[in-house]
Amino acid sequence: MKHSISAVLPAYLRDSKEEALKADLQTVQNYLDETDLKLDTPTLYFVPLRGIYAHIDRKMAITGIIINRHEKPVSELALTIRLKTDVTDMEIAIVKLALPPDFVGNLLTNQALLISLSVPVRGLTEDKTFEAFQFQSELDNVKIIEASEAEG
Repeated sequence: MKHSISAVLPAYLRDSKEEALKADLQTVQNYLDETDLKLDTPTLYFVPLRGIYAHIDRKMAITGIIINRHEKPVSELALTIRLKTDVTDMEIAIVKLALPPDFVGNLLTNQALLISLSVPVRGLTEDKTFEAFQFQSELDNVKIIEASEAEG
C-alpha cells in the first residue's frame, strides 16, 4: 500500500533559503512519491537512499530518511541502525544515533526526516556508490520521545 509521506529537513535547517537544500529535499520527495515502501507497522523506519564509499577514508557517506509511522509526533529519538548491502564481503559499522529536539523538531506521522551519516566500512578496496535498492536496513533499540512528552 502506498503511503503519502512528506520529506522534511532537520529542524535547524527548516528555515534555510539555500537552493541546494531545497533541491535535495525535492529529490527525496520525488523518491517517496515514486517508491512503494512497505511501511505497514506503526513505528519508525530508516531508509538509506544513497551511500558513497571513499576508500581513502574507509567510510561511507550515507544519505537516508527516518520515517515516522508512529501514531504521534516525535521530538527526540535514539536508535541503532544496522545496514547491509548486496556486497557480501563488506561490513558496515553499526550506527547508534541520539537525535535531540533541536535536530528532530516536531516530526509528524508520515514525515521523513532527511539525515546524513558518515559510517566506517570494511571489506571494500575501491570507491563505490550504492543506491537505495542495494541496501537492507534494520532498526534496534528504538527510543521515541513523543512531542507531548518533551513539552510536559
